Amino acid sequence: MNLFSKLLRKKVSIKNQNITEGNLSRLCDELLVLLTDYLKEEPKTLGRIREIGEQLNQEGGFELMQKVGYMVQAKDPLKASWLNNAWGGIGDWRS
Repeated sequence: MNLFSKLLRKKVSIKNQNITEGNLSRLCDELLVLLTDYLKEEPKTLGRIREIGEQLNQEGGFELMQKVGYMVQAKDPLKASWLNNAWGGIGDWRS
């Protein structure tokens, strides 16, 4: 198992027990769709991407944001780089 796989499996402390792996997977899928339009610089799209990041930060901090970021990266590395930029300044996230 490589480091990337280990990071995806890492247990993260989550305040809201309603956030499950399934919910994280759905957020990842939503982010992948939103990031398709990221370069169009539509305020609504960027707003929702940042809203998801802020929600994740509130529920589990940087570690939860990082986990979802790794999930996005596993599916589309280019979109993960856009996500990195979009989430810059949320909590401890630095682009």
